[in-house]
Order: sequence, then C-alpha cells, then structure tokens
Amino acid sequence: MLEAMNTPPPNTPGQVPTSSSRNRFATKRTMYIAAAVVAVALMMVFAPW
Repeated sequence: MLEAMNTPPPNTPGQVPTSSSRNRFATKRTMYIAAAVVAVALMMVFAPW
C-alpha cells in the first residue's frame, strides 16, 4: 500500500479502478480535514475570549 502510493503504477487498464477509488477516498478525506480546519477556525473566531 505505502509502496504503491510512493511509486505510482504505470497507466494500465487493470490499475484504473483501484487508483480512481483511492483518489476518491483521498479527496473525501481531504474534504473532511478541510471541514475540520474550517470548524476550528470558526470556533476560534467566534469564541468569546
């Protein structure tokens, strides 16, 4: 898994579904991380210090 992420496999038809699903999972994880960062920033802005 880590080796596959470090060295991307060549573009063969067999590798397309796994790479697309991995990219979809990565974008969803990035979206969750961005949402968490925005939520923390909003809490810091609107918190009554």
